[in-house]
Amino acid sequence: MARILVAGATGHLGRAVTAVLKERGWWIRALTRQPLSSLPHVDEIVVGDLQEAGALTAPCNDVDAIFSCAGASVDLSLTFRSASFRQVDYEGNRNLLRAAQDAGVRRFVYVSVFNTPAYANTAYVRAHEDVAALLKASGLSYGVVRPTGFFSAFEALIPMVKRGRAPLLGGGTARTNPIHDADLAAVCVDVLEGGNQEVEVGGPEILTRKEIFEQAFEAVGTPPRFISVPSGVLTINKWLVRPFDPRLSDLLAFFRHVAQTDVVAPAYGTQRLDAYFHACLSK
Repeated sequence: MARILVAGATGHLGRAVTAVLKERGWWIRALTRQPLSSLPHVDEIVVGDLQEAGALTAPCNDVDAIFSCAGASVDLSLTFRSASFRQVDYEGNRNLLRAAQDAGVRRFVYVSVFNTPAYANTAYVRAHEDVAALLKASGLSYGVVRPTGFFSAFEALIPMVKRGRAPLLGGGTARTNPIHDADLAAVCVDVLEGGNQEVEVGGPEILTRKEIFEQAFEAVGTPPRFISVPSGVLTINKWLVRPFDPRLSDLLAFFRHVAQTDVVAPAYGTQRLDAYFHACLSK
């Protein structure tokens, strides 16, 4: 039985990936920052912080592969003195990759982010893509998955639209095709079980940013109402929050670009965002 270490197993995508791995017969070790008594589908839980390189040696021992979707939160709330994406996503996954090399792990699959030249130089994208570059140069068998966005990230729209209004940047005409976490998990495990490859992936439905909000409004039963937000507002806020929350500053800079750029990747899966919004509300 193949053995794998999963970093990021407690998140939405990590949980979906461990479910697919278990269906396919993998033995799963989860790396978590806090002690947990159990996780669904997981055979063993080990505690370790990606930013503490010395804590990663033991978790990497005796596994055939590593899957990482670990990284800083994409929550838009202010978190004082949080670490930047460079510190968490890049440095943390770099430490994990080095530990994997030292332990003789054969394969490593990493979840980066779909990107275009319009926002490739944002700190958020650079942190992810610098990990991908290290991985490709590592000598390990590798896979890199670049999704457009996960459905679970759009859950944050529900409380926004419940308040009656939603912010709309750049007219909301930019298009994207986000993918359900479960569909993305199947792609990730397919990549894990293949050879060296880089896969860009999105969901089956292309929507404008405005249409995504409209689906959220429809799910909660509220007429769509929008507040037009000039892109410069995000730029100003990025600099205002920088001293207090570098992570949020990086995220605002990324969102400023991505909200005004078409972000469309090859389609995979069947699950649609409107059904996901309704499912969120029925929990």
